[in-house]
Amino acid sequence: MVLPEGIKKIGQKAFRGCTALEEIEIPEDLTVILEEAFYGCSGLSHVTLPQSLKWIEEDAFTDCISLKTIQIPQDIYIASDAFKDCKNR
Repeated sequence: MVLPEGIKKIGQKAFRGCTALEEIEIPEDLTVILEEAFYGCSGLSHVTLPQSLKWIEEDAFTDCISLKTIQIPQDIYIASDAFKDCKNR
């Protein structure tokens, strides 16, 4: 899945429990991924994050048990439990 240009944030629980989601490419301009945005997306394996991203909140990727690759930009705040129970981290 490729999100459209111009998105500034991914809302709280936006994709929560979306087990069919396997890959997501997030466009530049996005600055925040809110709490539980991808919680329980057990099929999610690849994520591309933009350099504009500055904040990943609590449980954003919790239980993404298939997550294999994620590119994280420098100078970013990541909540300590943002990737909780990701087995491949």
